[in-house]
Amino acid sequence: MMISCMSGGRKLSFEDNYFWEVVRKPVNFADAIKEVEKPDKFVYIDLGPSGTLANFTKYCLGNESIQNIYPIITPYNNLKNFNRVLGLATA
Repeated sequence: MMISCMSGGRKLSFEDNYFWEVVRKPVNFADAIKEVEKPDKFVYIDLGPSGTLANFTKYCLGNESIQNIYPIITPYNNLKNFNRVLGLATA
């Protein structure tokens, strides 16, 4: 199963042109994040170079969320966040 940022919902299979449509249609990130949050508690890890998706995720979930959200890489190549998340994984 996958959560699609194109539809904002769950996908069990892909149509032949699905990935072509992904690059052409608007992103529905907020609904996709809310769909992920429904069943259980998750840790969100932003692997991008700036932490932008971590900020989007925090905004989409709101203050009432119990989820943990971590950006890994900062614009300054500081690996402090990476080491913190790595410590969580080994704890």
